Amino acid sequence: MAWREAKLTIDGRTVYSFVDERCSQHPPCDRLPSLHWFGLFATRDQGFRFRFSYPDKGEALDEVEHNLMRLCERFGNGQAVCLQLLQTQWTREYYVYAGEGANLVAVLRS
Repeated sequence: MAWREAKLTIDGRTVYSFVDERCSQHPPCDRLPSLHWFGLFATRDQGFRFRFSYPDKGEALDEVEHNLMRLCERFGNGQAVCLQLLQTQWTREYYVYAGEGANLVAVLRS
């Protein structure tokens, strides 16, 4: 999947936005009307920060992200796709569009 990347400043913070190229102009809201949000938060006292060179990330974050996407696929029943990622120095937010047949609440229990 190809990402369209943009560097933004929101409330004085640098935010990187990544949007799936396939849907950058027209999100599939008619086919996937539900929007789900998942967030990862880094712990400052552990000295960990997210890298801004997506998709080049550390192995631990790769594993968490991979598991999240795998669970979205499993419980999405073929009706879920991550179309946007927002990243700051301390957070990473995933926006997953889903259809009526998806059960992404189950992702939280897994």
